[in-house]
Amino acid sequence: MNDTAITTSGLTKKYGSIIAVNDVTLKIPKGSIFGLIGRNGAGKTTMLKMFAGLAYPTAGSFTINDTPYNNIVKEKKLKKIGVLIEEPGLNKGFNARDNLKFKALGLGINVNEAHIDELLQFVGLNAAKMRKTKGYSLGMRQRLGIAMALIGDPDILILDEPINGLDPQGIIEMRTLFHNLQAQGKTLIISSHLLSELSRIATHYAFIDHGKIVHEVTSAQLDEYQTSGLYLLKTNKNPQAYELLHALDEKWELSPQGLVYSGEQPDLAKIVEILKQSDISMLSFNAKAPDIEEIFMQYTDNQGEIL
Repeated sequence: MNDTAITTSGLTKKYGSIIAVNDVTLKIPKGSIFGLIGRNGAGKTTMLKMFAGLAYPTAGSFTINDTPYNNIVKEKKLKKIGVLIEEPGLNKGFNARDNLKFKALGLGINVNEAHIDELLQFVGLNAAKMRKTKGYSLGMRQRLGIAMALIGDPDILILDEPINGLDPQGIIEMRTLFHNLQAQGKTLIISSHLLSELSRIATHYAFIDHGKIVHEVTSAQLDEYQTSGLYLLKTNKNPQAYELLHALDEKWELSPQGLVYSGEQPDLAKIVEILKQSDISMLSFNAKAPDIEEIFMQYTDNQGEIL
């Protein structure tokens, strides 16, 4: 049995001459909370829209639960994917229950009153279910959006910036909700620019920069970084230095910021000697136990706001 919820191969999306998603190949494990991290315009939302059936790939392919995407569309199985991208799409003149009924009708799903009340109870809106949503706070609207995404009991939830703009209490409530969904065996794919908060819930991460996945890391690896370290080496000839050092130790990776090494501190004297033999000068060598934001910055071009 395949343990992958979504698998992509060379996934690409172009808008005219603009490449929004560029040759992305990755695997999203079933039952994971998968954090997609990137700046504004990096390609996060476009990728999520392709997964949700709201945009079509220019090139490449992907499968959802081992089923090719084209077959999912033909067999009308998109209802097994819950989506909250940008705005929940609420009718503000409706109460929460009527919004859920309207969503179910649009998906062609028959739901009874008891199931709607169960969803509202699950997202913590049972007490406000008869209120018109125009009086809802941002956090309440986001939770109702997630309840709408859960119509049809999807296996996968795609959530674009679901905690953006929430107050501390709203973030705590959303965090609890995500963990409860994961406990049900659902796969959550979440984009967020609140990296410190995402690091408290996600099990896997992918960094996207200029449409490309530049690094992937798990929460377990982040824990290892805290006890061992992540090191950044800068030289006057980074590509050549990478070729030399990677040949000796595959833990070396090349990033826009320099050469990144994860694990126990490498032998600095040996590194200097190897580089010197090829007329390469070491400019700096920094080490620390990084958080998710620092790791992101080391693997991207370090320009602009993290979104």
